[in-house]
Amino acid sequence: DKMRQCMSLGYSAKSQVANTIGQYGNGFKTSTMRLGADVLVFSRSRGKEGKRPTQSIGMLSYTFLRSTGKEDIVVPMIDYEKNGLNWTRKLRSTFADWNTSLQTIITWSPYGTEAELLEQFSSIKEQGTRVIIYNLWEDDQGDLELDFDADVNDIQLRGGNRDEKNIEMAKRFPNSKHFLTYRHSLRV
Repeated sequence: DKMRQCMSLGYSAKSQVANTIGQYGNGFKTSTMRLGADVLVFSRSRGKEGKRPTQSIGMLSYTFLRSTGKEDIVVPMIDYEKNGLNWTRKLRSTFADWNTSLQTIITWSPYGTEAELLEQFSSIKEQGTRVIIYNLWEDDQGDLELDFDADVNDIQLRGGNRDEKNIEMAKRFPNSKHFLTYRHSLRV
């Protein structure tokens, strides 16, 4: 349910807690969509309070919405529940709806089968989340906005936010690296 709430647009369960940062998923949605047109989320939750473990796959896809001319934002999600040693489909509405969501995810993601999707859970132990951002944005020259080559230990933004003077200072003063490179580094 938490993943559904995080990926839903407009979800809110206002609370009286003073610090609600990270409660509504706005940062997740805006940051992933800033990096690429499409995102797949694989999340596994261990069973607690007598409930069975679950795992879910959700897709937030600009490419899908644009290409299909959707007027409303559609976020296909599928869920599985652990029964003994096996994962079985968990229906939240009808089998037809579940199957439509699966087919949409397969059609608009880099994975061509349900088995390939489920394979992504192999790197998640009892509990965790894996986020796959794809169809990364390009600049006007056709280069990826993200630079994977400038620093082998970092993914950086290409272009205007790179201050070469600050990058050189960060090399000389590693304790200040975060302060000096936060405008273009995803590692900080």
